[in-house]
Amino acid sequence: MVFAADYPFMDVLWTMIIFFCWVAWIWLLVIIFSDLFRRDLSGWTKAAWVVGLIVLPFLGVLIYVVANGKDMSARRVRDATASQAQFDEYVR
Repeated sequence: MVFAADYPFMDVLWTMIIFFCWVAWIWLLVIIFSDLFRRDLSGWTKAAWVVGLIVLPFLGVLIYVVANGKDMSARRVRDATASQAQFDEYVR
């Protein structure tokens, strides 16, 4: 177990924190891209957002969430409600 002795507990903890942040970042990008492509925007506007999110990832995500955060959650709630109503109708 030489490897375990060379990798102390705080390094393991730090690695787990970094990995968790990386997974959360990827998930945030997936949510933003899914919201972006569900919106009624022109193709050029969507392309500009995609380029902005890829070229300046942290700033792009921050701007998108600040500018569209409230609308983003309203769209998700509306889609979930419509999906639940469709499921309830199917079950009946």
